[in-house]
Amino acid sequence: MENLALGPDSRAVAERMEHIHLSVADVDRSADFYRRAFGFAVRYDGVGPYGRTVHIGTDRFYVALTEGGTGGSTGFFAHVGFVTTDLATFRERLKREGIEIAESASRKEGDAVYVMDPDGLEIEVVSYRPEYAYR
Repeated sequence: MENLALGPDSRAVAERMEHIHLSVADVDRSADFYRRAFGFAVRYDGVGPYGRTVHIGTDRFYVALTEGGTGGSTGFFAHVGFVTTDLATFRERLKREGIEIAESASRKEGDAVYVMDPDGLEIEVVSYRPEYAYR
C-alpha cells in the first residue's frame, strides 16, 4: 500500500478507535456473549445518559452496550469513540475545519467532545486523565 510510509506530518490527532456503542435488548445477555466469544471483561456497569450501560472489553478497547437505547429501540449503532492525547488540539482542528461540536462532556475518566458526521452518525473523542486505569 502506498500510504504505509506516511510521515509524522500526516499523523492524525486521534490516536486510535476505542469503542463502539450499541443498543441491545438485554445488556446482561449481550455482555455474556462478548465475554464468552472474545474473553472480554466488564470495565464499567452503571447508568449514563442512555440508561444502564455496560462497557465490556480490554484495557484498550471496549463495546458499550445500552439496554433499549433512546426511545426503547434496539439493534442500532449509537456512536464510535476515538482516543486523543490532546483534546485542545483536536478542538482547534474542528474549529479550523468548520466542524461544529455537538456536545462536550467532563467525566471522572476524562473530557470528551461529540461531533456528527455528514450522515448524522455520532462520534465521541475522549482524552483520558492520566490517573484513569483504562486508557
